[in-house]
Amino acid sequence: MSKIALEFTTTACNRPSVLNATYASYCKNLTGIDFSKSTVYLYVDPAPDSKNIQMVEEVARKYFGTVIVNYSSSPNFAAAALWCFSQVKGEFFFHLEDDWKLMKAINIHSMISKLGTSNLQCVLNKGRTSITIKETGEPCFVPSLIATQYWKKYLTNFRLDINPEYQMKVLFKNKSTGLFKNRSIYYNPAQELSKDIGRSWLMANKLARSYTPGAKWSPWIKWRNKK
Repeated sequence: MSKIALEFTTTACNRPSVLNATYASYCKNLTGIDFSKSTVYLYVDPAPDSKNIQMVEEVARKYFGTVIVNYSSSPNFAAAALWCFSQVKGEFFFHLEDDWKLMKAINIHSMISKLGTSNLQCVLNKGRTSITIKETGEPCFVPSLIATQYWKKYLTNFRLDINPEYQMKVLFKNKSTGLFKNRSIYYNPAQELSKDIGRSWLMANKLARSYTPGAKWSPWIKWRNKK
C-alpha cells in the first residue's frame, strides 16, 4: 500500500530532547506514513520553564511537513489536550504525547484496519496485558490511532480543571452518554508496544509535577524540584 498523510496531535512540555527521541522512534517504526506530507498539531507548555522553548517546535519541523504550534503562557494539561483535539479535521488522527518510544515496527494500514468503523481508538499498548476489548474499552492517552467523529463527542463539555484523560473515562462509564458504544481496542495486548520515557526524564532532572491540592485527578499545573 502507498504511504498516507496523517494528522498527529502532541501535547508537549519544554524538553526538546525527549520529544526528539519520541518522534525519531515513531517516524522510524510507524510505517506506511508520509511524514513529509503529514501535519502535527503541537501544544507546548512552558514547563519546567520557558528557556529556549522554540527548540520544541524546531524538533517537530525535522519530522513533519506541516507544524501547527500553540505556545501556552501557563501550563495546563487539559487546555493542551482540548486545543489539540479541536484542530483535527480528518477521519482519524494519531495522538502522540511527547514522551513515548515505539518498541516495534507497526504499519498504519493494519491499525486502520483494526480500528474499523465503530471503534473509538486503536491503542499501541504500553505493556503486555490479558485485558480484552470485552473487559475494558475506556479512552486513554497512550499512543493511538483515533476515530475523530467519536473522539470529538467528548469535547462538548470539556473542563480545564480536571485531568483530560480522567474526565473522558468518567464520561465513557456514564451509560446515559452513550459514549460506551465506541470502544478502545489494543493493537496487540500480548506485546509491549509503547514505552513511557517521560518518567525517567523527570527523575534524572529531579523534578516532580505539582497538582491542585486535594484533587488527585487534576491536570498538573507546574513542575517543582523534587525533594
